[in-house]
Order: sequence, then C-alpha cells, then structure tokens
Amino acid sequence: MLSKWRKKARARRLRRAIQAASNEHGLPFGLIASIIFKESRGSYTARRYEPNFYLNYIVGKPKKFLSGHWPKDLSEDTERMERAVSWGCMQVMGQVAREFGFDGDFSELLKPKPAIEFGMRKLVQCWKKETSTRAAIACYNGDPRKPAPQRYAADVLRIMSTKQYEELFK
Repeated sequence: MLSKWRKKARARRLRRAIQAASNEHGLPFGLIASIIFKESRGSYTARRYEPNFYLNYIVGKPKKFLSGHWPKDLSEDTERMERAVSWGCMQVMGQVAREFGFDGDFSELLKPKPAIEFGMRKLVQCWKKETSTRAAIACYNGDPRKPAPQRYAADVLRIMSTKQYEELFK
C-alpha cells in the first residue's frame, strides 16, 4: 500500500505527464486523463494479457506482418505473447507500441512517460483518421464501428464531461 505522500507524488507526476502529452500532441488534457482513468484508474503497473487480441492479430501471422522491433534476447514466442498484453496507464497493446516504434523491454511501458507517449501516438493516429471525437476514442479501443469500442467511447466521454478523471490526482 502506498503512503499518502507517495500517492500524492504519483498523482503529481501523472498530472505533469498528461499535461506534457496534451501540450505536445494538441489533444485535450481531459480526454487523455479520461482514457487513463477508463483504462487503468491511473495505475502505472496495469497490464493484462488479451487472449482475443492474440488469436486475432498475433498467432499464426508471419513475423514480417507483425511490424516493429523484434528483440534478439527474447524468444519469438515470448515476444508474441507480450505483444498481446496491454501495458501501463494507457493500456497500449504491445503490438501497437511496436508499430509506433517502441523498441525497448515492454516493462518500460509501466512508467507513465513512455506509456503515455505510445498511447498518444495511437490516439493521435485515430484523431487524424476519424471524423468525430467519439469515433477517435472508439478507434483507440478497436474498430470504431463495433459495439464494444462505441460503449468504450461513451464511457470515456462521460468520464470527461463529469471530470471524474480528477480522482486520479487526489
């Protein structure tokens, strides 16, 4: 359990990282904070194996179709499994991070700065590609035309409109 002082220090660090990402990428602070709230409640160490992602996007695909860095000091099977894990406070998929140039050990995505940076790269891509805020948020979570990402977008917009994300900074 974190002490009250450590919680406040983490909250300040998270707020600074979100503000820096907002300034750098030109997206609203509240949007970024709301996605982080929805994805991990601000937990730096959040990670989750996504079996459906593994089955749909990783298993059976030749390496050449799975873009990005392939570490030499890790077995191919381990790398494939880690690409099917959502990492850090923005729960960015390992495969997505690799596609956007991440070449480190995935555990680095358990730190707020790299987690937010690679989550933002995906969000910015969605923002440029989609025609509405709702569709861009849904795109961050998957295919914006499918029901689950649409529900995700509705949740994020509710968190943003009510400023529920402020709980991250208490």
